[in-house]
Amino acid sequence: MLRPDPNASRIRDIFSQTFANTKKPDELEQLKYVGEQMFRPEEVNATNHQLDRLLRQYFVDNHISEEYFAEKFKLYALKELGMHPTQASNNRSNLTKALKAGHITFRRFLEVICMVLGNTIDSMTFVITDDDGKSQTLSCAETNDKVNNKVKSTVSFKGE
Repeated sequence: MLRPDPNASRIRDIFSQTFANTKKPDELEQLKYVGEQMFRPEEVNATNHQLDRLLRQYFVDNHISEEYFAEKFKLYALKELGMHPTQASNNRSNLTKALKAGHITFRRFLEVICMVLGNTIDSMTFVITDDDGKSQTLSCAETNDKVNNKVKSTVSFKGE
């Protein structure tokens, strides 16, 4: 029985073509300045939701354009999630609509910042104020110990 030629495989051709169309890192950075920005500075405070404000401010400060975000999401969806390009496009469209609509969840915030855009969050601090006006500060941080090649996590709590 003859085996199919692995060099003539349709699946392999589709896979190769998909990754041949991905852009290099310097080309990605240039996309930040192409087209319309995802959020304008006046849109940062147009919402009362804190996570929306943080994400919008990050997008404004880092010049995240719609083209840049689309390309970063495509890379994330194809390489990390193994999605079909059509499914990746639909998911990106839905995510973009959700980000623009506002009231994103913490999980969605982390997905965009860490997974799609490829950043790491080294520390987080929350200042929580109760009805009596007492504040508590919760924070956690990660530091990389490059000598021992380990990540050290610290969590702290301060109350008034």
